[in-house]
Amino acid sequence: MLAYEVARGLVSFTTGGLRKYSPEDLNVLLNALTLVQREIRAETVPVDDTLLIREKNQKLQRLSQAVGMLNTHIRQRRLHA
Repeated sequence: MLAYEVARGLVSFTTGGLRKYSPEDLNVLLNALTLVQREIRAETVPVDDTLLIREKNQKLQRLSQAVGMLNTHIRQRRLHA
């Protein structure tokens, strides 16, 4: 799933790259990203394991940036996802 690849940092979005997606695809992608974001937030990480905490926070940051970019793209293109 593309959303998991975004979380791991394997895929990133650009505004030019988002143009090839249809409004329906963007809506599905946005829903998938928010679903994965919720799953990662629900994961419990030991307080003393700083590497796992860092990895979890990096995944959440990547997802948050992707969701923000998608929302901005949808709003600017007036696609009403």
